[in-house]
Amino acid sequence: MCCMFRPTVKMSKSYVFFNVMQGPEVRSGDVPQPIILKEGQEFNFTIKRGVSTEDTVSVNYDDFINDVEAGDMLLVDGK
Repeated sequence: MCCMFRPTVKMSKSYVFFNVMQGPEVRSGDVPQPIILKEGQEFNFTIKRGVSTEDTVSVNYDDFINDVEAGDMLLVDGK
């Protein structure tokens, strides 16, 4: 996700609008049942289609392995 900063018209005070620009969405493959993660648990993402285990799930973005490095923090939104 990136942020764009756009100053408003110059007034007696300075104002800045923050627009959050949504980046590409990476989606997981089908997960037959919820995966409950514990704090500190290692979890893996793979670009191999159809993988869903208690510690690994597939993603739909083939460049995932080029854009994310081991140890990167990821926000995972489960619905």
